Parts: sequence; structure tokens; C-alpha cells
Amino acid sequence: MTDVSLPITILFIDPLPSNSPDIIISLNNSITFNVNSKGKVQGIINFPINKFNLLTIRNSDDENAKFGNYGYIFNSIKYAKLVYNENMEIYSIEELVELPKIYFRYTQTMFQMLDYNNDLQHSQLKEWDFLTSSLNSLDLSVFKKIITATSPINAIYVDTHMISNQDQELLKPENVTKDVYSNNSEVVSLNLTNINFKSKEAIRKGYEMEDFMDSANYLRTIISNKKTFNLLQETALSFILGFSMANYSCFMQWHRLLELIFKCNDKVEVIEYLQKCNAIDETNLNYKKNYLAQFYDLIFRQWNLLDWEYKVYFINVSKWGFFLQKIEFSAVNMEIYDDDDDDNNNEARDLMIFKIKKQLESLQKEDEEDPFKDENKKATVEEILSEKEEEENFDKEDVLNIYDTNNEDNENYVELYGSSEDEFEPAVVSNITYKKTNILDIKK
Repeated sequence: MTDVSLPITILFIDPLPSNSPDIIISLNNSITFNVNSKGKVQGIINFPINKFNLLTIRNSDDENAKFGNYGYIFNSIKYAKLVYNENMEIYSIEELVELPKIYFRYTQTMFQMLDYNNDLQHSQLKEWDFLTSSLNSLDLSVFKKIITATSPINAIYVDTHMISNQDQELLKPENVTKDVYSNNSEVVSLNLTNINFKSKEAIRKGYEMEDFMDSANYLRTIISNKKTFNLLQETALSFILGFSMANYSCFMQWHRLLELIFKCNDKVEVIEYLQKCNAIDETNLNYKKNYLAQFYDLIFRQWNLLDWEYKVYFINVSKWGFFLQKIEFSAVNMEIYDDDDDDNNNEARDLMIFKIKKQLESLQKEDEEDPFKDENKKATVEEILSEKEEEENFDKEDVLNIYDTNNEDNENYVELYGSSEDEFEPAVVSNITYKKTNILDIKK
């Protein structure tokens, strides 16, 4: 055999035991394939390094799926392998450093490797690069501060059941029992920004109605407390983890972050912050410094990535109706169009506004006519969080009562979210049950 050069990066995949159901693996939502005991696919080559990568793994047999979706975030691994743990029934990732062994294994399996840069994946790769461009500059240590899981040294474990600290607090009053879902007793915590539109940080005394209508002051407060991880990066990460892991808590955070930005009536402040974040690669997208248009295009692409089942289960229709109103207002006032912008881009935005509006109408109708609603069935964590998300919405009467010391509801707000004098401390989740089910079949 002639000399073989090693690819830039390699991820070897050990075959499954003969009695195991097939596993579906996806890298960066761009290359997806089945792994089984026959070992037809031996790995992936030429995936990016020094960029945000997300490996998603799920069992093709949903009845036997203990973890739902799970996977690993990594950005600096050059050579690694996936090793199947039969006791845990889960793949773990291990970094490889011994070049002779790497070279030997590659020469034995090179014709059973999938090339990440295959032209067939070009459109998916471009879409992934757009959605994650703001995350590429972050060191893995930043993600490890956000995602508290027992993980390999150069990767971070993530799964369907991750839950943010804020949502852990929301679940505490429910006193649901915890299922260790077999061998893995760890529930991964997410240290995401605590966004509570009912808090005294969001609603200042003497400015109740102003802050109820406009989140500008609250946005400034949150921005001032952000250090290495800006809001657009958190928005991107929340969406990516929500979408790839089918994680309800991440989708809730995605909605909160969008609401925080959309509810800010100071458009100049929003644009200046978007510019400061510099979250999108302008040279690649050929933008004319219209940061608001960039942000809306990011939202449009996130919407497009969700299939209908995800939209039915994860989209908050009332909040998206509000988001769309703000987008339409910007369109009517020509805030997201440039004279020197490509007419095709302007037309595409108009079509997306129309598409989202029609889909929201269908989602609302489907929710009202849902024949699968069962008031007596045991609620899952996702369904409890969905109810809590609706409780986060509040009206003018709630605002006026926030500083009423005799108001029992205000006492509940303080107990649940903490007062403005206390720091929000991470909570340790306990007594939670995760229903073992395919999240997309929840309504069946």
C-alpha cells in the first residue's frame, strides 16, 4: 500500500454489540448516519477544529432510549474515538494521542470513513456555520462553566434532560420524584442567565408601567452583568441545544432571551448591542452593517430549522406572535432593508414574515383542537415547564402589585425567584421524574 496521509481530524467509532439496536449519530446537524454491530461506518474525517462542534447520538429504538438524545460538545479535538459502554448503554468520547496507533487504524478503516466536507452536505454545513458562528470564538472552558456535567477533558456531555438553574427553581414546588433513568443518576445543570420579567430587577419601583412595556432598563442590567458570554451567544447555544437535544429547558431560555431583546423599545440600544456582540460573520454573508437585519435573519433560519413536530411541541405561540409584530413593524418602517441590499434578501424576509404568520395561525388552531389532551395523565417535566412558562406571562395588574407588601402573589414571586437583594444561587435538582418517551411522540 502506498503511503497514506492522515486527515486533519478523525473520529473513529467502535461498532455496537450484536444485541444492540442501531444508533443514529449526527455531527453538526450536517452529516447523519446509522451505526450498528456490522461496523459499516467506521468514523468521520475532516470535521472542523477550533470551531464549535456538536455530536448528537440517539437510539433508533425509541422504546429503549434511556437518555433521549445525548452527545458531546468539542472544539479542539483532533483525533478521538467513540467507545460503547455496554453497562451504561451509551457512547463515550476519548481523545487519541498515539499517532502510530491512529495511523494503523485509519489505514484499516479509511474506506469506511465519512468525509465531513462531502459536497452533498454543503448547504447543511453553511447553515450550521451561520447558526454557530458566534460560538466559535469561545474556549471550551467557557462552555464548562455553563454546562455542569461529568465530562471528558476535551469535550462536554449534553442530553435531553439538561435543565437550567432557573427551571430547577420552577420545578421545586411540584415535588416530582426523580428517576435516575437507569445507570446514569446525574442531571446536567445549565448555568444560564436568570431572566424573570416579574422580578424587581425587571420592574423598578416607580417605573412599573414603563418597565412592563419596555425591557430596555432590564436589558441594560443583564448586559452589565454578562462577562465572557454575551446574550447572542447564549441565544445561539440555547437554540442549538434545544433543537439538537430536544431539550425543553433550552427552548424556554431561547424564548426568554428573544423576549428580552424584542421587548426593548430602544432600537438604537438594541442595534448597538448587536454590533458590539458582532455575532455573525459579515464577510461570509455580505451584509451592509445592518445588524438588525442580521439578527432577524438568524431568527428566521432558526425557525426554518425546526420541523413541524418541534414547532407544535416547543414554540410558544403567544410570544412568537409578539416577536412577529415587532419584526413586521421594522419591515414597515424599512429598518431591515437597505437600498444597496440584494433585492432577493429583502423579498426573502417578506416571505419569511408571511410564512411565520401563517404557521403561527396553524399552531394556534392545532393547540385549540388538540385531541390528545388528557387532563388525568401524569405530567412530564417538559409539560410542567410548559405550564410554568405560561405563568411567566403577566399583565398590568401583576405589575402594579409587585411592590405591594400585602400581596400574597408578591411573596410567592420572591420565594420562587429570589429578591433583588439576594444573588441567584444555583440550585441542586432533586425529586424529578423524567418520563422515558420520544419527545416527538408526546402527543400520540
